[in-house]
Amino acid sequence: MSEKIDPQEVVDILNQYLDVQTNIIHDFHGDIDKFVGDEIVAVFEGKDMCINAIKASCEIQKKIFEMNEKRKKQGFSTIHVGIGINVGEVVRGSIGSHDRMDYTVIGDNVNLASRLCSAAGKDEIIISKSVYSKIPKDFKEFKFFRLEPIAVKGKSKPIEVFKVEY
Repeated sequence: MSEKIDPQEVVDILNQYLDVQTNIIHDFHGDIDKFVGDEIVAVFEGKDMCINAIKASCEIQKKIFEMNEKRKKQGFSTIHVGIGINVGEVVRGSIGSHDRMDYTVIGDNVNLASRLCSAAGKDEIIISKSVYSKIPKDFKEFKFFRLEPIAVKGKSKPIEVFKVEY
């Protein structure tokens, strides 16, 4: 998209989509850690963190679909996102240099979430096995389908993943 559209228009479009996603993340008790270009790093905590992350992701995909339908009818550009979700221990703290610090989360589980996000296809939500294992067996709101394990940078073995159908 950046190749074909005026840079200011790209910023305006991204801000519209990121604003919608941010509001949904907050609605499901998540917190924005940071924006990385067109990606959002969000953190969910507590007993229902995996369910809340999945619900937020599904709502994001539905809302983006609605936004895209309206934008297409108006002849405007659209955006599609792939979402990856992981759970596990992270380090939270101030990271940076003596003149600029960011309060953020880092660690292997954050890296894996980023890799899953990159591996997710357009309009797709994928979760790691560790997220899937925290979903109550009686949870029927969404369906989960085991995918072929994927190789990701920084991991010696393929990662087991599941697709979320919403």
